[in-house]
This record gives sequence, C-alpha cells and structure tokens, in this order.
Amino acid sequence: QNKTEKEMSTLKSKLRRLENSTDLTDMKDELHELEKSNLSLREELRDVKRKLRQSHSQADRAADLENELKEASAALSALKKAKSKMHMDEMKESEMKDKLE
Repeated sequence: QNKTEKEMSTLKSKLRRLENSTDLTDMKDELHELEKSNLSLREELRDVKRKLRQSHSQADRAADLENELKEASAALSALKKAKSKMHMDEMKESEMKDKLE
C-alpha cells in the first residue's frame, strides 16, 4: 500500500506539473493574442494620427483657399466699380460732346 501511495503521490505531482504546464501554455497563447492585439491597435493609432495630420493640413488649405477667394472677390468688386466708373465717365464724355456739337 505504501508503494501505491507513493505512485499516487507521484502521479498527482505529475498531474500538477501538467496542469501548470497547460496554464503556462494558455498564458503564452493569451500573451501572443495580446501582443497581436497591441500591434493591431498601434497600427490603428498610427493610421488615426496620419488621418488627423491630413485633416489639419486640409483645414489649413481650406483656410488658405477661403482667404484667396475673399481676395479674388474683393479684386472683382473693385474691378466692377472701376468698370462702372469708366462707363459713367464715357457717358459723361459723350454727353459733353453732344452738348458741344
């Protein structure tokens, strides 16, 4: 019976080692999954940062285009006023010529 108890004790010990080994394997698998997930999240973060930089760049470009549009609009308005004044001057000149004749 002593021999049987010793064998049982040995088997229990081996079983505990196997369980620990399995736990270690499970932990290694979980660690591997976490590392993959971490890598994926880092790549996603990198993409988000890149898109954020692009958005900022596009926002800056939009502001520049808006300023250019305002300048072009002001120049067009000034041109229209000058054209109108020139037309009025031509009409006055024509009236004066008519009066002189």
